[in-house]
Amino acid sequence: MEVGSLPNAADFFPILGGMDVQGLHKKFLECVTTLFNLLLGMLLSKKENKVNMPKDQLKRIS
Repeated sequence: MEVGSLPNAADFFPILGGMDVQGLHKKFLECVTTLFNLLLGMLLSKKENKVNMPKDQLKRIS
């Protein structure tokens, strides 16, 4: 979360825009990848539990 609140030098000096001088883009991508993997794991776990659930329980949930 700190990555989103840090000032980016490229905002003040547009010539630095393509260079990622502070490494903020790299850090942001790491955070997004971690979050994506966490959500994917949760979704796959939910899907696996739903597949293994008996039919009568599925009817009660829907």
